[in-house]
Amino acid sequence: ARDAGDELVAKYGFVPLRIHDPYSAPAGSVLRQMAASALASIGAKESLSDLKAIVWDQRQQLGIRCKAAAALVDLGEELGRTFLLLQYDLYRLERKTMQAWNMDPVRDTLEQLQSPELVSALKKRVAEETSDTMRNNITTLVTTMEINAESQQNLKAMAANTSWTEGQYRRYAAIEALGRKAGPDCIPFLESLRPWDGIDPNPDHIQQRYVKEYAGKAIVAIHQRHWKRDRTAEPPARGDGSPAPQP
Repeated sequence: ARDAGDELVAKYGFVPLRIHDPYSAPAGSVLRQMAASALASIGAKESLSDLKAIVWDQRQQLGIRCKAAAALVDLGEELGRTFLLLQYDLYRLERKTMQAWNMDPVRDTLEQLQSPELVSALKKRVAEETSDTMRNNITTLVTTMEINAESQQNLKAMAANTSWTEGQYRRYAAIEALGRKAGPDCIPFLESLRPWDGIDPNPDHIQQRYVKEYAGKAIVAIHQRHWKRDRTAEPPARGDGSPAPQP
């Protein structure tokens, strides 16, 4: 391997990197991020110690650390809730002092959770917040998280409600939640969602376009979830009882 590396430098213009830690090298860093993201997506209880290590690993991207924290929340681990609340406080501080968006993965992650403990902690922050803008930010986040906890029947009712006055803060969140929770049988429902009433009916109006965009993203999310399940399911048996080959 050393000789091959020397040849690449001498003959093909490669530049050696003065890095001794394999986890700091570009390839090692990418692999580490991919492995951490996969563990966080699976969120298995058997990976509890690994998920905690990812949360504490500051070399990881914030989005991956938040994803691991969300997995810990689903597993009932206090570390996940504490980490996300601390990061959300930093998100609010960033918005108020820098008008930057580096911390957005924190809110994006919280929006997909339905933890009563997190909702309770966020409601306390509403009362403490002095900025009207950030108070509204917390309030809409809490509303979204409470919608996540609704049954699919209630989510469908909210998604189907075309009244702008009643549904402007709830409809999109309900559609997103269906994308995370519903099965393929919900796709025709999402495809049939009607435009808003009470605002400009022009299909090019941004809010009218959002209905189709959110529904489309929810359908893609359903396809992706069930494609992954189909790929991991045991392949059907042949006539002789042996498993059919995977494509």
